[in-house]
Amino acid sequence: MFAQNPDVLRNFYKVKRTTISMMRLRGYDTSEEDALNIFGVASVSNIIRFRTHYTEEKSNYYLNTGSFASSLNNIYYKINKDTGEKTDTTLVYFFDRPGDVGKAKDKKGKKKDDRIYTTQVKELFQSYVEYIKGILNEKGKTIEKYIIVLPVPLNSTSQNRILESINDVEFFDWNFLIHENINFHKYVPHYHKLTEKEKKELFNGFLPSNLPKILISNPHNVFDNKKQPDVVKYYDPLAKYNGWQPGDVIKFTSFTPASTFLIQKTVEYRIVTY
Repeated sequence: MFAQNPDVLRNFYKVKRTTISMMRLRGYDTSEEDALNIFGVASVSNIIRFRTHYTEEKSNYYLNTGSFASSLNNIYYKINKDTGEKTDTTLVYFFDRPGDVGKAKDKKGKKKDDRIYTTQVKELFQSYVEYIKGILNEKGKTIEKYIIVLPVPLNSTSQNRILESINDVEFFDWNFLIHENINFHKYVPHYHKLTEKEKKELFNGFLPSNLPKILISNPHNVFDNKKQPDVVKYYDPLAKYNGWQPGDVIKFTSFTPASTFLIQKTVEYRIVTY
């Protein structure tokens, strides 16, 4: 089995751990997985408990297609603190085929197009989504957003092929998620996403367009009237991790030494846009 490889299993553990942290940061309820108390240090004992739990766990059996990776699939909700209502239903799907994008060669030794791999991802994901939708419809529930986690990245063209049939999909690869929470990096300043009230106060007499911008890629290939070439802007890593959307305003606060005894505080605002 793919996950029996110790190195790969450790990577699965790290990717799942970061995914849970990311969903929690975005405001989703992760209490069920937090209660497992196994997603701390990537120790041998924690990884063994991780494998045992997700191999034997049966409560979300309908999310599992038989592979170890699919046992990590989960559906997350945001819970309204006042009403208890579940919103923003999001399916996180772990693709279970390692693939060799960019490594496969044809008979002449040239690289094969990764369309074959993309087709595999697209077809498997589509069939899985239809299967899950059918089950959730019986429960009176629907899925609003999707996150696909892949061992290898898909280029923008490949992502757009999947977006042709399923909207509101985010793509993450292991290289992005295998590290600790990006927000804890020493070079990431403290930040805060402004509330609507805070944005109104900030923009009192000040145009949002004057703010420096955080660019995120344009979904569904929507471009302006000038019909620009099909170029997708790269995600800012923080925007990608936090799920920031166009119109969000982020306040960054940093502290730097101004002299031997003084610390200078710097506050910057940036707006998220396509």
